[in-house]
Amino acid sequence: MLLSKKEIFVLEEEANIRIDIFLSKKFRNISRILWQKRIQKQLVLVNNKPIKKSYILKKNDKITFYYPKKPEPEINKNFKILYEDEFLIVIDKPANLPIHPSGNYKNNTLNFLLKEYLLSKKEFYCHPIHRIDKETSGLVLYGKNPEFIKKMNFLFRTHQIQKRYLVIVFGKIQNRLLIEGFIGKDLLSKIKRKQIFIPKEKIQDFINSFSDNYYNQSKIYKILYQNQIYTYRYCKTLFEPIKIKKIDHTDYEYITLLEVKLFTGRFHQIRATLKSLNYPIVGDKIYGIDENYFLQYLENPQDFSDRLLLNRTALHSYSLEWEDSFQKKHFKFFSPLPEDIKKILEI
Repeated sequence: MLLSKKEIFVLEEEANIRIDIFLSKKFRNISRILWQKRIQKQLVLVNNKPIKKSYILKKNDKITFYYPKKPEPEINKNFKILYEDEFLIVIDKPANLPIHPSGNYKNNTLNFLLKEYLLSKKEFYCHPIHRIDKETSGLVLYGKNPEFIKKMNFLFRTHQIQKRYLVIVFGKIQNRLLIEGFIGKDLLSKIKRKQIFIPKEKIQDFINSFSDNYYNQSKIYKILYQNQIYTYRYCKTLFEPIKIKKIDHTDYEYITLLEVKLFTGRFHQIRATLKSLNYPIVGDKIYGIDENYFLQYLENPQDFSDRLLLNRTALHSYSLEWEDSFQKKHFKFFSPLPEDIKKILEI
């Protein structure tokens, strides 16, 4: 088995703690029990020597650990180019296709596939103007010109590009919901990149529960927690119910198809907001019924559609519209719901 290697050095504030506890906190997607097994197998070294799981870390200790090098996962390469000109490419992205390299994904990305496509035409530059998650399907914009990308980024920042999504959630939503609040790191989650949404009327209570050392200015809160600064930013989302369907499920009686309009563009904004409202997205392993599905998936990729109804997040980027002063054009694009999400609505 091929092994990858990683080295980290212990800071002063990280000292005086057991190594298995330290590693499980630093790498929250790997359980303490698994770290103990790796230590026992001498796949974790301190200062190039084997140690016991009870070893107490010291300042400047060098931790070296080895882990299995996994092959790059397969992807769905069936993306469609809906529009292309000298500045812009509009992509209809399938689920199970990451946009940029991350984790085990290096070349199996939309970035790499598009660059291969452009090289075949003797074109040499493209870059995503915005991003959607690997499991999210639908519309993505790429730019071929740095100046054009800069102008498009400005349109996104100033909310001049209208983005709409379709999403299926567990639960019954009968009325439109305009939700405002703050989003940032979920400090209690084992998943490093998981976010949490806090309604604006509860943000002060949330901040006080973690720290009395915070900073607030222009819809941004910064708090000091366990020697790190975490930022919580204002966000606003509109949810409009389209269809409600009764289902046979152990936890939920209904699912609801929603149209989503974003007024801000925060990381995992839709997923975290719906989770906080107790309407988790169908198929979502991180923000769904139980985040442990995601942790199990990292250890052993498997199909959870018996509980989650779908083996990917039922979120689709279906509409983009904007006025382009750079090209003096009005653009409007749609992507229909993919078959896997349609089938959920037919259950």
